[in-house]
Amino acid sequence: MTYKKVLKLVFAVGVSSSLFVISACREDSADLVEKNRKTFEREKSQLLRAVQNELDAKEQARQRLEKSLGDLQKELKKEKSAQKQPASLRNPTWDELKDFLRDDKTNEKTYDLDTYDCKGFSIELRDHARDFGLRSAYVSIEYVGLNVAHAINAFETTDQWRIYVEPQHDSITYLEKNKADVFIPMDAVKDEFYQCQTPWDLRQALQKTKYVGSLFNYAYYENYEDRMNCWWESHELHNAEIKEYNIEVGNYNKFKTTSVDRLNRRLKHLNAWGDNLKSFAKDLGRYTSDGSFLVPPTSDRKIVNIQHYWN
Repeated sequence: MTYKKVLKLVFAVGVSSSLFVISACREDSADLVEKNRKTFEREKSQLLRAVQNELDAKEQARQRLEKSLGDLQKELKKEKSAQKQPASLRNPTWDELKDFLRDDKTNEKTYDLDTYDCKGFSIELRDHARDFGLRSAYVSIEYVGLNVAHAINAFETTDQWRIYVEPQHDSITYLEKNKADVFIPMDAVKDEFYQCQTPWDLRQALQKTKYVGSLFNYAYYENYEDRMNCWWESHELHNAEIKEYNIEVGNYNKFKTTSVDRLNRRLKHLNAWGDNLKSFAKDLGRYTSDGSFLVPPTSDRKIVNIQHYWN
């Protein structure tokens, strides 16, 4: 074999070996890429699962916190409600009710037909009584032939049974079906008071009497109304005698038709009578600080129904 032939053989073998090596390298690279891809996919999947698990854990934690917040808000609401409203409401005595009404300021509010009518007064007094620990009722009164109702309040007392209160002026209200709703100033409701059988009684020294019966039955108001009418009649008689006295004084000044002693005695009698009228009016709770008599409102509305809504 010649030298050239040997070189050609060696070259051919060398080329063939190189191609084999290149081919083998290509196959190894493809396997590596595939292996790396699978590894990447596996790691990515693991990472996604880890992230999802973390998100799920955080969502569960958020839900637990949200529930805890809701529970805390409920507890706070209950606590505020418990602070505002006593655990149990009680019925007051008559004296306790008077003290509560004197301290309460609902009656100082201004009535407004559109924004704060009788219902507003009644609801507010009921709520104030609840905050004070007292049981009370919103009372709706319906009248014969009328499409409107009136609202007041009621209290069950431990010593005087049921008492109705007009929240607009803290007067004691008297209710009975087929009769008008009427009221008496709170401080005038008492079991001992000046009595008046005839208008002439007020010309003499006033006499007190003890009332036998409930102070909050309608019969008590009827007795009060009789005393008030007696006062009015005596008041008119007193004014008439004052006019006669003034005429007599005028005649004396002109004609000396009477004596000074008689005029003085008559004036003393009129002054004593006037003082009795003033004391009797105060006893009725109708005498104001400016010296005038408070005329009670009259009503011809007949009650047909009374509804109580207790707290």
